[in-house]
Amino acid sequence: VQTLDNQKQSRDAKRQLPRTGSRSGKGGDNRVKVGNALKMTCLVREDEDDELADALMELKNSRGSLFVIALTQEHRYIGLYAVDSDSFSAVRVHGKGPSVISVENVITFLKYHQAIKSFSVVTVDDFNSNTDAVVIQQ
Repeated sequence: VQTLDNQKQSRDAKRQLPRTGSRSGKGGDNRVKVGNALKMTCLVREDEDDELADALMELKNSRGSLFVIALTQEHRYIGLYAVDSDSFSAVRVHGKGPSVISVENVITFLKYHQAIKSFSVVTVDDFNSNTDAVVIQQ
């Protein structure tokens, strides 16, 4: 039988962003920022702990360097995507959204602000290093 402290430690361990080596931010890598957005804003409910752990593991293991979180218009989590700069699209690595998102499917591009744990609209028209999430048409 787990005590409350043990349950909290177990839950906190699931919420840790897996270490993936040095992430200096060079080359547009937003892996840590996207991981923080998942942990602190997108998948914060206790019943989402398993989904969060799976998403963080996929984020850690993905070969991509630029990622976006797909959200509904109400900013509910749909999926995690790796940006393919060659095709100007994003390919799903976790979640239940479409397998590929093109810029034509995007309603709004968003930037994540870690200090205030919030997204804001950015005025861009493609996936780039200033884009951490997108609101997509469903």
